[in-house]
Amino acid sequence: MYFGTLWVSLEYRNMDLASQLIGRLEREARKRGLKGMSIQLYRIPTLIDFYRRRHGFVFAIDETRGQMVKYFDCK
Repeated sequence: MYFGTLWVSLEYRNMDLASQLIGRLEREARKRGLKGMSIQLYRIPTLIDFYRRRHGFVFAIDETRGQMVKYFDCK
């Protein structure tokens, strides 16, 4: 599952809304039998850290830029 832009308005930040949405996207992707998720990120260190630490995404190509992916355990 690919999701392009996820943006939370300033007045709604720090309410865990982005994490909730990512969690819902992941549940839907798993329900559909997909193998993972990907997102294209801008080079914003806090976003990279958020997707990496909180949601288990890694860079698809190298550790500095581009698309981030999260693969599910396929059994």
